[in-house]
Amino acid sequence: IMDVVGDIRKLKAKAGYRCRAVFFVVFPLPDRVMNQWRIHLSKISRELKHMYSRKFKFKNGVPGVMYLGLI
Repeated sequence: IMDVVGDIRKLKAKAGYRCRAVFFVVFPLPDRVMNQWRIHLSKISRELKHMYSRKFKFKNGVPGVMYLGLI
């Protein structure tokens, strides 16, 4: 979590870039741990202007979520 937040803060400091975003994938992420993950996700989302997500499953059925955050 701190690595993602750290990367976001580094990108915020790069004022020369007009469009800045971070993309990360979380897996495995079964429904039973989603509440725990939301606690961590709130720490990340506080650093972003907008965040988009998309649930998916790998070919072998392992669940995950892709996130795109706009800085």
